[in-house]
Amino acid sequence: MASTPRGSDRDQLRKRVLQTSAGTPLAPPHAVVVNSAPPGPGFSSPTRDLVSDTPESRDPPPDKPPAKISLQSKALTSAVTGAIGELISRTVQTGRSPMVGRGTFAFAAANYIWAAPVFHVWYPLLERLVPPGSSFRLIKRLLLDRLLVAPVYLAVYLPLINAFKGYPGGGTPDVLRANLARAFLGSLKFWTVVQSLNFTMVPVDLRSVASTFAALVFNVYLARVTAPPSGPPLVSRAIK
Repeated sequence: MASTPRGSDRDQLRKRVLQTSAGTPLAPPHAVVVNSAPPGPGFSSPTRDLVSDTPESRDPPPDKPPAKISLQSKALTSAVTGAIGELISRTVQTGRSPMVGRGTFAFAAANYIWAAPVFHVWYPLLERLVPPGSSFRLIKRLLLDRLLVAPVYLAVYLPLINAFKGYPGGGTPDVLRANLARAFLGSLKFWTVVQSLNFTMVPVDLRSVASTFAALVFNVYLARVTAPPSGPPLVSRAIK
């Protein structure tokens, strides 16, 4: 004889009959029915937490900032391009392949110990002085770069080059003044255009590297256009 269902069994059987008559799919035995109603405030659903913790739903890790170029790498690059610029200048002047000499060493040494460190510090400092979003940002940066830093930089760079070449005291005052005036006027024409592109298109940590390669063109231009008719060629920048 079949046993009479107990109260809890009768309730479960009645619920299954009602679900069948309403067209609701029956849950398999022992299945856990998850309430689809939105949870109230402060309620944390284990099922929801489990789904949100899957690898596909996690936020991707933030992009790492690009590795910065060290001062040592910039100094070596500046020294090499400075030496190459000096060789190209002498090739244009003499019309024959030059030998590596004291002038080549002078450019390499001056760029390694002076040019690269100066602009390694100057470009990030200029970014802080005239931050992105400032009004007339490009004009302010060009004015500071061309009228403030360039004269001071050249006033040290030219005597340093002459001193490495073996001129006593870095050259006579008259020659230094003439060379400084020519170099500064030439830099205004060339570097104003180059720095406009440099400040708007190149990341701040790469600006000194970009200007180093642009200086190869400036060295050749300065040697052909502003070199004195006799004596040693006019000292020019190999970076910036």
